[in-house]
Amino acid sequence: MRKQHTIAVLSLFACVVVGGCAGKSTVTDELAGQDAGNGEDASAGMGGGGDGGAAGTGGGDGAAGGSAGEAGTGGSAVDSGPGPCALVTGKGECDTCMNQQCSDQCNACGAGTACAAFVACALSCTSGDAACMQGCISQHPDGVQDGLSLVGPDGCLRMSCNAECIVAGNLCALSLGNDACDECVAGYCMPECTKCADNNSCVALVQCASACDPNNQGCITGCAMQSPGGITDATAFSGPGGCVEKYCGAPCQGTASQCTIDMGSADCNSCASSKCLAACNNCADNDSCVALVQCASACAPNNQGCVTSCAVQNPQGITDAQAFAGTTGCLSQKCPAQCGLGSATCSVDTGNAACDQCIASQCTGSCAKCSENAECLALVACTLACDPDDWQCPVQCGLDHSGGVQDAGPLVGPGGCVSADCSMWCP
Repeated sequence: MRKQHTIAVLSLFACVVVGGCAGKSTVTDELAGQDAGNGEDASAGMGGGGDGGAAGTGGGDGAAGGSAGEAGTGGSAVDSGPGPCALVTGKGECDTCMNQQCSDQCNACGAGTACAAFVACALSCTSGDAACMQGCISQHPDGVQDGLSLVGPDGCLRMSCNAECIVAGNLCALSLGNDACDECVAGYCMPECTKCADNNSCVALVQCASACDPNNQGCITGCAMQSPGGITDATAFSGPGGCVEKYCGAPCQGTASQCTIDMGSADCNSCASSKCLAACNNCADNDSCVALVQCASACAPNNQGCVTSCAVQNPQGITDAQAFAGTTGCLSQKCPAQCGLGSATCSVDTGNAACDQCIASQCTGSCAKCSENAECLALVACTLACDPDDWQCPVQCGLDHSGGVQDAGPLVGPGGCVSADCSMWCP
């Protein structure tokens, strides 16, 4: 049973440099500092439009339902929940949830607009299909800005009506054993699951590891040794730090659905639960990590000696603490403003509204750091304009804007936030 931990509001952490002992090599690690960060990625599910059964009181079925709703005594295209709006998705439970949870965004979008067309298109894409989503963006450019508030990376339907509106469509060929888990995978991890399902070694490894006790590392290692060709794909899908752990820990792994480390702020707790749940759960399961975070949070800002002492006292918690609350960790990347960890000012302009919103939402820390460097901003814009198959283009961008390479790395470099969390929106 995961413990409930309470710590003070995170203060700005200094870097941690843990000195080696008895001739051992030095381990250098950083805990959260004055940089900020933010990250996560969305995918779409069901098709939109069609069924007018949920339209106004006079609504019928099919295409006639919408007009019947307008003519009937109901008077609005959706008659359930507070704040009804004219936009419908064609699925009653999604429309109900949208009216209950996302009425402001729904009304801002409106029916019969470019926004409505973009939303319908986005909801028709198979989960994880970046090409489809980019096609919707290209086909309905005038509807993207308002539509992203519903179906974008941080859109209301994704955050508040995921099960009703987003998690749907085709399930992955590789099942993890229960419907709730498989539906979550369909909504969040379809690319990773499909890649694994197409790799027999990956399938064998995932199935073997699934039969192991989660705490039996020897069993899991044995599975990996038996299927070495599946290690990379299996790790990305369901391994430590993989997509399932990141987005589907509760239905697939039985982990907490809320961050159990109290950060001392409702806003920070909420953001940690929605964007950093896997990192929080990993830290909460490691007593040394919790002790390190608690200890470091009590240090005065910029007191390097204090933070170093916390790390020396809790060496087994350094890796998990860094991933959760370090300067390059999840809270700093995704929740800087909510957790008081730095600036959330993101000035990256790629010319792609969906990509820009994902970066601002999911990569806030690295974006805020980059935004302080004109060369970094130019390098990022250049890199994201490259053809994905042209590997020489980003290299040339780096040469042309060498002064921005260091700051741009965490954002658009290999393994950077954009590739990890915004590939759906920044192909």
